[in-house]
Amino acid sequence: MVDHGDKGYSVVATAERILRYYGMNVSQYELAQLAASHRKRGTSICAMNGMLRGASQAFKVRVREHYSLFGSRSLKQLVDRYNRVARRSKAPLSGYGTGFFLKANPNLILKSPTSAASYKCFEKDIQQAIKQGTPLLWSMQLGVFPEKESPQAKGGHMRLIIGYNAETNEVLFSDSWGLGHGKKRLSLNASICDHAGIERP
Repeated sequence: MVDHGDKGYSVVATAERILRYYGMNVSQYELAQLAASHRKRGTSICAMNGMLRGASQAFKVRVREHYSLFGSRSLKQLVDRYNRVARRSKAPLSGYGTGFFLKANPNLILKSPTSAASYKCFEKDIQQAIKQGTPLLWSMQLGVFPEKESPQAKGGHMRLIIGYNAETNEVLFSDSWGLGHGKKRLSLNASICDHAGIERP
């Protein structure tokens, strides 16, 4: 466990955990400097990926993005398809932007064809990564679906995927909020996310 405390350091704290898994002696504060993390606004996922890729030789790891829902093209497709479902359901339409996840109807998001395809991709990637022992960074938006015992109500966050339960269709993950957040579960259907694997080259 690496607790990011009262700073918006979930990204760098989770990256520290993965790098320590591979034997690297590095701290979230060093990573925060390299990724230009902000105490309140946190860390840009793009900046973190760029920093890890740029320092891949020093860290002796390789970063591979498995799936990105927050890219402009992917997000536009999701919003367009969501709005088609919303029209049929006579629900309010949504605009573009990452605020979409906090304003849109979660049940209609799940009915979107883009979501259905991304869940299958997400499930396959998790199973493969866990079998290979490759840690997965999970960048996601809190507040889309209700969660128990979450210190952060909404906004961007990063988690560490540690497993998957096929029988219950749940993702097993760990948060960087300290004691009591080391092993948690969430339905795969509630996993609106980006995810990237960090592995040995």
